[in-house]
Amino acid sequence: MDRQSHAKETIFLRKYVLDFQELEKSDLLLVGGKSLNLAELEKAPGIRVPSVFCITTDAFKHMVNDHPVMDEWLEQLAELQSTDLEKIRLISGNLRTTIENTEIPGEIIQDIADSFEKLGSQLSYAVRTNC
Repeated sequence: MDRQSHAKETIFLRKYVLDFQELEKSDLLLVGGKSLNLAELEKAPGIRVPSVFCITTDAFKHMVNDHPVMDEWLEQLAELQSTDLEKIRLISGNLRTTIENTEIPGEIIQDIADSFEKLGSQLSYAVRTNC
């Protein structure tokens, strides 16, 4: 099985969380630039990068999928001029509140828990976002 087929199979099996070892340059939209750059560093000889996993954009899309109003707000944001600061603040605030109040689906929680379990419970962890 070639690398691309393996990556697609892995995404199918675990589409919400991926280990850095699974990432390729073509995964930019799935994991973001910071995660992809760290994954590339991990492959470089002599550079130590801790074991890491990333939560994919598919997890976020799945989480907010039940909120059709979000698409409407995103469309409204796209139509605004950068000088419409008050409207941008209002719509952005609505988006943030909706996201913060959205329950994370069980399958995403399970994928994250499984990835933490693989890392081990005796370690310290750092969490960062691509926001």
